[in-house]
Parts: sequence; structure tokens; C-alpha cells
Amino acid sequence: ERYLVKKEYKPVAIVPITEYYINSGSNATFGGGKSRITFPVTLPPNTQEWYYEFSAARDRNAVEQAKSSFNLLSQLTTLIDQTGALGFGMDMLTKPPGGDVCDVYLLDYDNSRLFEAKTAYYHYPMGSRENIKSGIVKMAGNAGQTWYLGIKNPDSMHGIHVAIEVVAIRLDEEWSTRNVQKMNV
Repeated sequence: ERYLVKKEYKPVAIVPITEYYINSGSNATFGGGKSRITFPVTLPPNTQEWYYEFSAARDRNAVEQAKSSFNLLSQLTTLIDQTGALGFGMDMLTKPPGGDVCDVYLLDYDNSRLFEAKTAYYHYPMGSRENIKSGIVKMAGNAGQTWYLGIKNPDSMHGIHVAIEVVAIRLDEEWSTRNVQKMNV
């Protein structure tokens, strides 16, 4: 028979700590640049949950400091090693500092294109945050699926720097076979 030898949760970096500059609405219109961006988040097989952490500020140095406090991957690794399970609360994760607000939207492929084109789009509220300076967002599995995170600068006058990191928690299982003797009466 087949039996489970080992079961282990493993955090995996999907999008390493990345910084983006997002122009203000008026600068994007008149001076070029973008007031919103999207990027793909492709979840690995056996993803049980995934998280993203972000911070926004007008000052680039503030975002650089915030990036130095990003440690989502190591925090999740430590929490899983301590408990061996996924049963920990979001309050156990340390949120990075932030200076100015941004909007982060969870989108599918079609809506990510509509979002970038500044036309009517649908976002998934459970993974979206509006008018927020920083945070950590937890999402359910959806292994093997590709989502898009859309980031928008709601300020019409000032650009912002945004740092973001995405980590998935994957379930690794090791299976084997063994001989079992069954009695036939």
C-alpha cells in the first residue's frame, strides 16, 4: 500500500522584494509614466496559502528603509518551524512601516489588462486593499494558478515608491509503498 512518509510545509519566495515607482495621475497624463502597474503572481503546485507584504512612501529613502525591514519569508519559515502547521495568526507577522497610501488590487488576467487601460475592471475584494500605507495580506491556496497584483497611486499630484514581496507556502509530501499482509478468510 501507499503511505505518507513525511509531510512538510515550506515557504517559497514567488516575487522577491521588488520596488516600483508609480507616477501620480496628473504626471502620468501630462508627463508620461504610469499611475498604475500590474505584475503576475504564479503560484507553485501544492500551494496551501500565500502572502504578500507591501509598503508605500513618496520618499525613496523611506521605502529603502522599509525594504530592509521586509522579512516575510523568514518570519513564515520561523513560524512554521515552531508549530509545524499553518495554524498561526496574522498578528504574529510584523507589518512593515509605510509613509503614503496606495491601492493594491487582486486581479485575474483579463481584469489586469482592463486595470492598466484605466477602464472598468473587477477586482477580488478578499485580496485587495485601498488607501493603505503598508500591510501583509493572506490568501488561500489556488495552487498552480496565476493571479495579478495591480498597484495604483490614488494621489493626483505626487508619485510614490512601492516595495512588495510575495511568498507562498507549499505542502511537500513524501510517499512510499510497503507490503501489507491481508488475511483472506
